[in-house]
Amino acid sequence: MKPTETTPTLRDLAARAGYYHHIDIDRLTADLRGQPGCCNLQPRNLQNYLAGKTRVPATVAIALARLLDVDLEMILRGSK
Repeated sequence: MKPTETTPTLRDLAARAGYYHHIDIDRLTADLRGQPGCCNLQPRNLQNYLAGKTRVPATVAIALARLLDVDLEMILRGSK
C-alpha cells in the first residue's frame, strides 16, 4: 500500500470480499462462527467491531483476515 492511499476500514474490507456495501451481518457472522475461537460470536458484537466502536479480539481479527483473504495487519489497521 502506498503512503498516499487511505487505510481501508473493516467495513470496506468486508464489502470487498463479497459481503456487499451494506454488509450481510448474518451471513458474515455465520461464516465467522465456523472459524476457531468465534463459535459464540454475536451479530451485534460484529457490528460494533466493524463500526470501530469496540476493539476486535485477536481470534476474531485472525478469522476475519482468513475469511476476507487479507493480511492480519490490514485488519488491525482497519479496526482503529
